[in-house]
Amino acid sequence: MCVVTESVAPSLCSDVPTSRATMQRILHDNWRAFAAKFPQPNFANRAAFLLAHCKTAFLGGHVERCEHGHVEKVHYNSCRHRCCPGCSTAPRKAWLDKQRAKMLDTAAMQVVFTLPSELAKLWRMNKQAIADVLFNSSKDSLLTLLADPQFLGAQPGLLAALHTWSQTLSAHPYVHYIVTFGGLASDGTWKTPKRECLLPRQVLMCMFRGKFLDKVRKLVSSDKLDVPEGWTKTNCMSILNQLGRAPWNVKLLERYAHAEGVTLYLAKYLRGGPIGNSRIVSFSNGEVTFRYLDRKNPLHPQTKEMTLPVYKFLKRWSQHLPPTKMHTVRAYGLYANGNRKRLEHARSQIKQPVSPPSASRLDKSEKREEDTKEQKRCPICNGSILVEGLEFEEAVRPWNVYRARRKRRCERAPPTDQEQPIA
Repeated sequence: MCVVTESVAPSLCSDVPTSRATMQRILHDNWRAFAAKFPQPNFANRAAFLLAHCKTAFLGGHVERCEHGHVEKVHYNSCRHRCCPGCSTAPRKAWLDKQRAKMLDTAAMQVVFTLPSELAKLWRMNKQAIADVLFNSSKDSLLTLLADPQFLGAQPGLLAALHTWSQTLSAHPYVHYIVTFGGLASDGTWKTPKRECLLPRQVLMCMFRGKFLDKVRKLVSSDKLDVPEGWTKTNCMSILNQLGRAPWNVKLLERYAHAEGVTLYLAKYLRGGPIGNSRIVSFSNGEVTFRYLDRKNPLHPQTKEMTLPVYKFLKRWSQHLPPTKMHTVRAYGLYANGNRKRLEHARSQIKQPVSPPSASRLDKSEKREEDTKEQKRCPICNGSILVEGLEFEEAVRPWNVYRARRKRRCERAPPTDQEQPIA
């Protein structure tokens, strides 16, 4: 282990990311002033810190040296945050490989449950609680109806992912399900629906709406939800009652021969955050320009550009940061972790080869170490490459950088003397 000095790693002594228009550059230059004007919860400050300093001095790194002095390279640590566009490729691929091994080789349907726009403010104030209600209400509705012999009379496999943003980064929470077109009956046989459509949309919508509103009413009555500014408990109940008489957006999309393509679509929302660097066109004069897909005409979507002040852009982006330990992808039915034996039995019923057991963490670690030893060779003398970790004299944490305390949910972060004002 070595301490970072200018002679060892000059570039590590600088914390300035690339000058290109990226999320890292926008957060690095503007988040501190943004957090001072609009106090943010600790998980948002932590996410912004990690993304702004990904692969820079604050997160450390390691040095690779040839034992004969031919090669010396400095590698920076990645932040590994799930909303970082630069750290999404490897975790996304690992998740895809895991899901492909779990998926049943059968047809699947997509079901989408969308939260009404009238509840967007309530969702911003209670992301974890509303997400749990959204997942549980939609899951209970699907499993209850599909257990009815009138529709299926079996237990399907459900894979759900929470999406919260639109193309313009506006609040648009909805849960996207992949549902197997069939399920395992109580007698252990595989059953498929008699109809081409898995469930009647109107029946599913009414059940989901009733379950969701009932759970939210109980949370509001027991004061377990934070009411938005300007709302009262009576006002909140009135909005819920009005929504109980309005139609909700529940979609049952076309059937797919296999769920692999839909799983690839869900993986894009698993890692990388609300917007990728490829969509950011420019960042200058306190404004951010990015591309979005206009779907007003579904048959002919158009790619357009939108320009927002950086404060407004960060406000839209930050509302989609998930709280710490919040699960945005969940599995139910046959895909649930507690139903592995039933999943293997269903696999045998449809005559699908049994998936090989995944390697343990110890086996993966040993294999990674062997691969590393084989690859770390000097291209000049073929000598061994020595790897030394870098440590810093003072530990840097996001709540120190942004003047935010860990114990407080929201803490105003005053700008420092070195801060640049935002136009």
